[in-house]
Amino acid sequence: MLFPLWLVACLFQGGARSAPLESGLVRSVELDAPPGTYVAYFRLDAPGAPAAPPVGLLRYVAGPDAEGGERVETELLFLSEGLRVVHGERARGDERRTVFREFGRRSGRTLVLSGTVGGSYEATELGGPEVVRRSLASGGEFPLGLLEDARSGRAVPGALAVFEPLAGSFEPTTLATRGGFEERTLEARRADGSLRWSATFRGAELLALGWSEAGPRARVVAREEYERLRNEHELAKGMAEEAAARSAGLRPRR
Repeated sequence: MLFPLWLVACLFQGGARSAPLESGLVRSVELDAPPGTYVAYFRLDAPGAPAAPPVGLLRYVAGPDAEGGERVETELLFLSEGLRVVHGERARGDERRTVFREFGRRSGRTLVLSGTVGGSYEATELGGPEVVRRSLASGGEFPLGLLEDARSGRAVPGALAVFEPLAGSFEPTTLATRGGFEERTLEARRADGSLRWSATFRGAELLALGWSEAGPRARVVAREEYERLRNEHELAKGMAEEAAARSAGLRPRR
């Protein structure tokens, strides 16, 4: 995928201090993870089709960062669409920062938001012909941070404004937990009652994630299965690209 030079420069403007997922170095999270880091792997299945090939893969990483705060990061691959979504959040005291990046086959989008809980936030969005900067007068909390609070057994509020990366704004959200600490489900719902996301835990283990009532659901798998599915996808994609290049009389990219 090709990016304009200004976009490439903005994506990497954080330099060496950027979190691994924010800078695209996803695997370095596991290679150089500080003590206390939690890593989980998931496959996304279409509703009612758990035995079919997955529609996506997800990696979840949470733990301390190098600056004394906490970070939560996810990498989501939608296999058939060729879409990769990287979402990272960092919290230190009342300070918050999130980087949300979408990589398509021919396009991309990056949203960076930073500020303080109860204060204002500054947003920078890349993905079109211009860099868009704007201020959000009132804020709230970030979704992955709330998810990690629930996983760790910390209390979460019943209602608050939660950032929605796709909309680029904070939205009123109601949180409710069903079940006990052994196995429980946290649901986040919009003001109209529709589901924003749900997460199921057993103790401190994240078991499953969902984003709508009838959409794909992510269920936890062993790292070995995750790697196998990802490698199989990459192999199949490479073979399809080579076949397409041969049929068009072109030399495949290496």
